[in-house]
Amino acid sequence: RSVAPAHAAADVRAAATDAVGGSYQAGLADGVALVLGHRPGSCPVCAPQVTGDASALIGALSVREAGGRGVPARLAQLALAAAAPGRAR
Repeated sequence: RSVAPAHAAADVRAAATDAVGGSYQAGLADGVALVLGHRPGSCPVCAPQVTGDASALIGALSVREAGGRGVPARLAQLALAAAAPGRAR
């Protein structure tokens, strides 16, 4: 089984057995949902245990998920989170 996210080139999407609507990490989550039969993290077995720096890294990796127009808002969210009082540095 092969899954192509929305941002993949047309020839990649055409060659995949499944194409999903999400891009980047959201597309990965869509592909994993096809394999699992449910959204990742929606059951006690695969629920994420993410905190601190790992959460910041995931936020940075997901900046492009909303497309080019969504990048400024995602970057602003990351900057606000990084500047929040009590944030470990």
